Amino acid sequence: MANLTSYTVSETYKDLLTVLGSTANQGLENTAKRVFDGEGTGSPLYLGTTTLDVVGTTTFTGDVTITGTLAPSKFIIKTETSVPSSPSTGEIYIHGGEVYINL
Repeated sequence: MANLTSYTVSETYKDLLTVLGSTANQGLENTAKRVFDGEGTGSPLYLGTTTLDVVGTTTFTGDVTITGTLAPSKFIIKTETSVPSSPSTGEIYIHGGEVYINL
């Protein structure tokens, strides 16, 4: 469904997304708000005018570019019990206090 022109609310409300803050009908603001579907089911996605947060396990498919500063306290690096023998491109591991990055 590319548009809502020929649909009724009862046919589309479950597919509509909304954000919920402390006051109804405010839309997006600087502070990230959780995204819900039309039935009120919360997603792991939080949106703000300058913020995107994803809570839980996240998978990116394709190229990912990060511009700006990574917050080390929020960046998770995989700890291994042995030196990785063939890490995939872009993977970061820690073993025995040493960091391995496969570029």
